Amino acid sequence: MPTLSSGPARAEIDVEDGCRVVSLSFADGLELIGRDGDAAPTSPFHHGAFPMAPFAGRIRHGRFSFAGRTHQLPINFEDHAIHGTVCDRRWAPAGSEHEWRCDLGAPDRWPFAGYALQRVILTDDMLRFELEVHATDQPMPATIGWHPWFRRHVGGASAIVAFDAAQQYRKDDDGIPDGTTSAPVGDEPLDDCFTGLRSTPSITWPGVGTVEVASDTSYLVVYTTPASAVCVEPQTGPPDAPNLGLARIVEPGAPLTAWMELRWRPAPPGTAGTVRGGGRSRTV
Repeated sequence: MPTLSSGPARAEIDVEDGCRVVSLSFADGLELIGRDGDAAPTSPFHHGAFPMAPFAGRIRHGRFSFAGRTHQLPINFEDHAIHGTVCDRRWAPAGSEHEWRCDLGAPDRWPFAGYALQRVILTDDMLRFELEVHATDQPMPATIGWHPWFRRHVGGASAIVAFDAAQQYRKDDDGIPDGTTSAPVGDEPLDDCFTGLRSTPSITWPGVGTVEVASDTSYLVVYTTPASAVCVEPQTGPPDAPNLGLARIVEPGAPLTAWMELRWRPAPPGTAGTVRGGGRSRTV
């Protein structure tokens, strides 16, 4: 299993299991990466920090239309397709160090030929991810992103998730965005998609430290239901993006790209931590 280190920071990547980060610490051996303790241990969707490609979140009933054709994906979570086709598969080394590649599984798992690339870079206080999805023979719709599971409790402190968004997607009875938005209502627990971000989302463990979840994406899914973990997920589109007309059209030779940085900031010595104001900070 590849292990990256830089000063006090250490990260482990399981390339056999979706190229996911399974361990991350920046100081004093404090482990930040977690899992949903209520999910089956074999579930590929409930642990680590894994890339999602060529779609992020759910596709309703695994079905979408593109260029006049309707496509059916395998159903792999409840009645829907979820989190892409590469998070449960082996990735192979690519051209550069700490860069890996995985094909998209055409035609059995995805109807278009292509592949994903992920690069991971560690510094003393940051873990950076770079993700690309490539089409190899015809255009295709795509969204990409990451699904990091952070431990709810670190160093004896409970997580505070903070973000500031202009809009929240409304969900239907399937728990999937229906394409309409409103001002954020912020009802807990969250399993919701937001857009119009006005600040960098963060997770703070008071008196321990903060991870900022920076990204160049425009959408954020926040999931705070589990007792053992919280998720802050940057994405290039909302769940069910192909059916909402919000997926990017990826052309051969012009990949869809995104980056995410997990930036660590230790708590000042002797502080107990505080909750920011403004209505979007919360203890979960």
